[in-house]
Amino acid sequence: MTRIEKDSLGEVSIPENKLWGSQTQRSLMFFNIGSETLPWGLISALIKIKKAASVVNAELDLIDSNIAILIQKACDQLLEEKSLEHFPVRIWQTGSGTQSNMNVNEVIANLANTYAGNKPGTKKPVHPNDHVNRAQSSNDVFPSAMHIFAKQLIDQQLIPVTGKMLIQLTALEEQWTSTFICGRTHMMDALPLTLAQIVSGYRYQFEQAESALRTASEDLNNIALGGTAVGTGANAPENFGERVCEQLNQLYDMSLQSHANKFAALSSQDEINRCAQAVNLIAVVLQKMANDIRLLASGPNSAIGELKLPENEPGSSIMPGKVNPTQCEALTMICIQVTTNCQAILLAISQGQLQLNTYRPLIIRNFAESVTLLAEGMNSFTQHCLCGLTVDNARVQEHLDKNLMLITVATPLIGYDNASKIARHALLEKTDIYTAAEALKIISAEELHRYIAEKLRHR
Repeated sequence: MTRIEKDSLGEVSIPENKLWGSQTQRSLMFFNIGSETLPWGLISALIKIKKAASVVNAELDLIDSNIAILIQKACDQLLEEKSLEHFPVRIWQTGSGTQSNMNVNEVIANLANTYAGNKPGTKKPVHPNDHVNRAQSSNDVFPSAMHIFAKQLIDQQLIPVTGKMLIQLTALEEQWTSTFICGRTHMMDALPLTLAQIVSGYRYQFEQAESALRTASEDLNNIALGGTAVGTGANAPENFGERVCEQLNQLYDMSLQSHANKFAALSSQDEINRCAQAVNLIAVVLQKMANDIRLLASGPNSAIGELKLPENEPGSSIMPGKVNPTQCEALTMICIQVTTNCQAILLAISQGQLQLNTYRPLIIRNFAESVTLLAEGMNSFTQHCLCGLTVDNARVQEHLDKNLMLITVATPLIGYDNASKIARHALLEKTDIYTAAEALKIISAEELHRYIAEKLRHR
């Protein structure tokens, strides 16, 4: 069963049981690309913008108060049901998000009209453009919804998980304060340090990245509403953006405010740019940490093997008893995807032409995927790897005993040249530095051992 709706281009046949209108249907006809639709978080932000705008429009006598009530009732029902059934527009559409904005306008209007006893498509008494979209443009509504959705993603998904990871890193740092292991630079033996010192590096990097994200995300409170088509605010009353922000802050318990420069807000996407780079910075830190853990746990007998991974699942379909660093692998794959998404976002933002950026669905799609993947990946890594990570103390001691670079600690006592002779002799004779020092009659093994142990204790 279908119904016929008319628009400026002619008639369109629409499924009778759907609330969308002609522009949504045309989008389905001409942009049947992929299967991805906009996430509910963005759709709900668009709906709340429509609800807030209807309140302001009624207060300013731009629309009848009874029409505003019908719009608000429709918005409330859609938000309560949280159904994507009536929002089928694909990600790969017009770059301004116009078809998604009109999809929301049409669904709200058609649902509102059913409350008045009219069928969808009548556009009476509520019109999708004249009433639901009053004093707005897709060009300021869609980027505003992007900011709201992006801020929610960061605050509700990512920040809580980063906090959990920081707690676990701090716990490991406190646990391993006295656990010395071999340092490695250029993938070669280097001076020893404690595992706590290694973890402190990850923890500090992570704190800095999280701080950058928190700072960048505050700028998402600035939204483009009130700029309408090109930033001038044409067809919108003065302070319309500010008044809608007041309504939205009540709906979201946020601190949204009208953007200081609507021309910048419409033509670019600088705030999400900074957030995407901060999210990518977290991914870079995680990539380093997960790869280090994978290396230190490698083996267990033929490689480093100083850390022991939790045994979560069998690692091989053919090799019995194998345990692989699967959580490290999953997280580093996610980090690569986040970095790739960030590059796509940066490229898309750079492509804004004149008064409008027309890559917005791609930008918010990639940003949402990055935050969601990273949050879930970090949660899994913390729970199934960091929380069960232990040390193979025997293996650590074995490597420390064989570490020729320990002689570096004694260079203030015996001099660089003598230290070099000891290290070289130990390497060629396949012995340790203490035996080599005594063989070369430079210093006794006992004195050298005592000196190095004392220096390490005070580092």
